[in-house]
Amino acid sequence: MITYRDLFELFCPEEKDRIRQLIEEAAAKRLSLRGLSGSSLALLAAPLIAGFEKHHIFILPDRESAAFLYHDMEKLLGDHGKELVDKRVHYFPSSYRRTHKTEETDNANIKLRAEIINKLVTRNEKYVIISYPDALSEKLVSSRYLKTNSFNIKLGETLPIEIFLEFLYAYQYQQEDFVFEPGQFAWRGGIFDVFSFSEEYPFRIELEGDKVASIRLFDTNTQLSVKEIDNLHIMPSTSAGTLVEEQVSFFNFMDEGTVFWIKDIADVKSQLDIIFAKVEKEKADSEATIEQLPTEQTFIQGSDFLSGITGHTLIELEAATIDHYDLSLDFGIKQQNHFGKSFDLLLNEWIDNTEHGCRNIFLSENQQQHQRIKEI
Repeated sequence: MITYRDLFELFCPEEKDRIRQLIEEAAAKRLSLRGLSGSSLALLAAPLIAGFEKHHIFILPDRESAAFLYHDMEKLLGDHGKELVDKRVHYFPSSYRRTHKTEETDNANIKLRAEIINKLVTRNEKYVIISYPDALSEKLVSSRYLKTNSFNIKLGETLPIEIFLEFLYAYQYQQEDFVFEPGQFAWRGGIFDVFSFSEEYPFRIELEGDKVASIRLFDTNTQLSVKEIDNLHIMPSTSAGTLVEEQVSFFNFMDEGTVFWIKDIADVKSQLDIIFAKVEKEKADSEATIEQLPTEQTFIQGSDFLSGITGHTLIELEAATIDHYDLSLDFGIKQQNHFGKSFDLLLNEWIDNTEHGCRNIFLSENQQQHQRIKEI
């Protein structure tokens, strides 16, 4: 049985040490890497960044390719199956169900975004974050705003109920009979259920008089406690639709040592400009009567993206749009042919590979697929 370590050793290009040396240097470097098809980018990057000594931000052209890379990276870096609070590999999605449709928010995605921003603001750990232009186009409330407008609750301390309710209503929490998604709360006598924008589970606060007697995370399906905690930090919504003038780009949360892996810098810039223009047009065409902030306060443009990555180590993938690179490599890896459901085509491909000195490795999480291949 092949392990991830075996895969790293099998896919070990001579230039890997040189890439590692450049991305570990303090000074910003420029690399161009081409010919990394399929999962080869993940196999190349994972062992280089496994120490989590810097933030590594991967920007792919679209939601689907970002999700595929995220799946590979969380597996290869041992992050699969961990609780959200413990994860070091993150997928940073758009707040919206459909591109540019700012009225159609997805609370599950808002939660993922908030959890990542919460970690960047409150922890000293480094993360691998995988995203795409739609998601990065949205501005977020600043770290200063989050620190000054969050609500902290501690076991044994007094909870001022009127002030707490005022906070929840002010920061877009909706009162429901029962909570089942982020941004909701329920209040029954001396019990508050709150599903924070930045937590994987909702929490239940039980009061004795005005004192906090217990704080427990619980499962919405079973209503059973997941664990007890001594304190919690409730964040306001971080989405671009939040009516807060102090909004910044995702890149403002990155420190100077951050490494960016970007699939075609010019294309990302172009996509961000197109998104900005479409949002502008939709606002101009809409007959909305509710208050809306100007587009430049809620979405970034291509120039903001370029400013955000300036001064950082950049690894451009499948393109070369910068004037000078410290290292340029073409791995020459080709996409696997499409076989559909034809095992004859698959076997012919493997035979051809073997005749040309290539080793065939079949990988699948499904044990039935392994058995089918053995039988064929």
